[in-house]
Order: sequence, then C-alpha cells, then structure tokens
Amino acid sequence: MTFPVVFAADRNYMVPAYVAVSSLLGHLDPETAIRIYIMVPEKDDFFEKVFRDLSPYICFWYVDQEKLKNMNLNPGIRHISAATFYRFLIPEMLGKEYDTCLYLDCDIVVTGDISELLRIPMGDQLLLGVKNHFDAERDPDFVREYCAACGIPDLEMYVNAGVLLMNIRELERMAPAMIADLQQKCYRFNDQDVLNKHCCGRIGLLQPRYNFITYQLRLPMDEKLKEEVRKEADHIVIAHYSAPRKPWVYRGSLMADLWEKAYRDSPAAVKKNLLSPYLRQKHRELPVLERIEDLGKYFVRKCILRSFR
Repeated sequence: MTFPVVFAADRNYMVPAYVAVSSLLGHLDPETAIRIYIMVPEKDDFFEKVFRDLSPYICFWYVDQEKLKNMNLNPGIRHISAATFYRFLIPEMLGKEYDTCLYLDCDIVVTGDISELLRIPMGDQLLLGVKNHFDAERDPDFVREYCAACGIPDLEMYVNAGVLLMNIRELERMAPAMIADLQQKCYRFNDQDVLNKHCCGRIGLLQPRYNFITYQLRLPMDEKLKEEVRKEADHIVIAHYSAPRKPWVYRGSLMADLWEKAYRDSPAAVKKNLLSPYLRQKHRELPVLERIEDLGKYFVRKCILRSFR
C-alpha cells in the first residue's frame, strides 16, 4: 500500500523543504511505498525539476488561494507564512484516494526511517501528534487562560502540528469549520490551536522521537520529563526546528548539526546551484551582532545537550 506524505511550502521555504524531503528519502526503508505531495502557491518549473530528480514519486499541488482568503495569521510569529494554512486543504486534495496521511512541516530533518510511524494505527482518532510543551505551562494562570483562548479543557493532549498523522476522510467534513474559525479569530499558534480545538477528544499521542522539538531542550523540566527527553534524544527520527532561529540561518541553533549533515549529503550540483546560494543569502541578511551571537549559541547547545547525558 502506498502512503501519502504531505509538505506545504512557498518559494521562501523551498530549500528547507528540499533538505526535509531528501533526508526523509535517504533514511526510508526501500520496501516502504510512499508518495510525496508538496503543496505550493504557484507553479515553479525549476524547483519541480530539482525535487523530481530526488524521486519520481513527488507530486506538486497548486493551492487555490481563494479558498484560504481572509485567514488570520498571528503577526507576532514572523517566521510563519500563510502556507501554514495549506494543511486544511489536504482532506480535499487526498480524501477521495486515501484514508490517512502524514503531514510534515518543512523546518524538519529526518534522521531515521519513518516506516514504523506510517504503520501506527489511527483507530478512531482524528490526529496523532507529539505533545507540545510550553515554557510557562507550570503556571496555572497561563494554562487556564491559554485553554480558554483555544477552547480546550487542558494541555494534556495538546499536540504540535509540525508532524501529524491525519484521518483525512473524517477531517474533510470538519475542514470548512476550521477555516471559518481562523477567518473570524486570530489564534496565538494559528492552525495548531484550531486543530487542537476542533479535534479535542479525538487526539492521540506519538512518541517524542517522531517530532523532537529542539527548542524544548531549553524549557524548565521536572525529572520525569527530563528523563523522557534523554531517552528520546538517542532515538530521534524527526528533528523539528519550530523556533524562529532556523538551522539554515543560525548555525548555532540547537541540533543544527543534524540539518547541516543532511545538507552536506545533498548532490553536489544541487548544493552548488540551489542550496549554497540560498544559505549564503540568508546569512548575509543577519546583522553582524546576530552572527557573533550565533557562534556563541553553538557552544551553548553543546553544554545543554551534555547536561542530558
């Protein structure tokens, strides 16, 4: 059986998307059949050719922007674009052909085989994802206010939307209501809050290794959570750079070395003509002080990870 894996990207994220897709394919069991769908705002022949050289099983789907007009994007999260809302159109795109799919953000790198993840049964759940931890979640006032804003009872089953197994057959009938919700209200974490709100009660948890959110290494943790992170850090399948500082811009980002390895493993011609020019441009956009700070963060990351050993 062929399993669909979906990414969403605009032109600004095509290079991170390439690294994400190539790292996924580089670790995939050859016996696992997948088809990769990349949702984009418009046709781009150059990028399509580069991706199709990776695999003949990559398809591009051009998003009808009219279907997502007037969506409220939180202006306080500058590294997220309207492409984050494309996932609401996945059921329409694939629901007639598949029951479930795996959705992946582009700010990830795959470091292991996802075949086991694809075989996890959905049961009657709408979403399977990894629990999202917040820096202030020990504050009862924060939890109460955040849950009230999202319309959920608590944060125990609140999942990060960067890696999701989705029951697209059932989500197809719910998608219009979620889109309408975001057209009427601005949520702190955009589509993530809305997915957790509308799917509340039918969300299951995945092991953190399938969405190892790197910034959470900086959060205050009790001993139980710290032990869980320690175990998962040795078995990461997908590392997720969900914080604003991305590894293709800030080399000192937590676990940036995993992303850099995937970049180095890319074909020489692709690095020369696509990846390297993109990285050079992104680094030039940084103010000098941030570049210096970036170098320091590389050593901070080493110290943080050492504390988990």
